[in-house]
Amino acid sequence: MRQEGGVFFQKDTAPAGDGGRFLFRLHDQITSQLAESNTGKIILGIRPEHIKLGDDRSEFSVEAMAEAIEPFGPETYLHLMNGGHSFVSRIPHDCRIGVGQKVRLVFDANKAHFFDPKTEKSIRVQ
Repeated sequence: MRQEGGVFFQKDTAPAGDGGRFLFRLHDQITSQLAESNTGKIILGIRPEHIKLGDDRSEFSVEAMAEAIEPFGPETYLHLMNGGHSFVSRIPHDCRIGVGQKVRLVFDANKAHFFDPKTEKSIRVQ
């Protein structure tokens, strides 16, 4: 669902008004291209290395809660939850974050992938 310069992702199983929405702000060019695809609903895909810890409260940052932490040598996989949506961030091993802690993240929108849920085909954006 497109709104306020961004795209809201909402789980199909989430009842209205339960906070199951996740706002992912995109650059205007990407938002326009997604609107032109006429697919309606879309699936967002982004790799853990393209979700970084961030201190700023810019329009492109998101707050989420740490659900699980998996140390893997020089890096750590941080399992997060926001608005009923789960995702994973890959962070440096020396970051001190605990389960249940809220963190601010920045998604690299230029690295995001979008898919049509009916056909499962990629929606090309540049």
